[in-house]
Amino acid sequence: MAFAQSFYNQRINVMVVDDDHVFLQILARMLEKNKYRDPSVMEITVITVDDPKKALSTLEIQRDNIDLIITDYYMPGMNGVQLKKKITEKFGNLPVLVMSSDTNKEEESLSGGAMGFIPKPIKPSDLTKIYQFALISKRNSKSTLSTEHNHKDTDVIVPQQIMLLPGQADVSSKSDSRSVTVNSTNGKKTSDGIF
Repeated sequence: MAFAQSFYNQRINVMVVDDDHVFLQILARMLEKNKYRDPSVMEITVITVDDPKKALSTLEIQRDNIDLIITDYYMPGMNGVQLKKKITEKFGNLPVLVMSSDTNKEEESLSGGAMGFIPKPIKPSDLTKIYQFALISKRNSKSTLSTEHNHKDTDVIVPQQIMLLPGQADVSSKSDSRSVTVNSTNGKKTSDGIF
């Protein structure tokens, strides 16, 4: 019971990276406004960044405050998968979701280390899935905080993907025909069942 209460009414910090300023603001408002639909989320802070290099600079300052990063695939200078790889190199294995209207980028995103793939346009039903990704990531990072002192330590093994437990995996929206694909620890992708 104490474990369940410790994750009730918590704060989630999400960084959204997209060079489309209009989409960036719309998604930020959707995430912030929709928070009241999930009773376990008391407050959500959305940090919007319009450039992958700015995202890396922001992470230099706020790495410990970010629970989830959502990035567009297509951006000038660096695509979403390249950004994920830079994040992993510099900051360890932070959870990243890649989004794109080009669903052909799904496999590349997942094999590049992304935690999941979200097809654009983002629908309101996707927001609950994003919250659940953030909560699962936050729970997993809290459970490893006692062993992970520095992401650059050679003795620390950081998993490449977040494993969903059977109870956490059933987060699908039955009315949503699209799927959000999630990486599992064995590297295989699934396009149904989890999302």
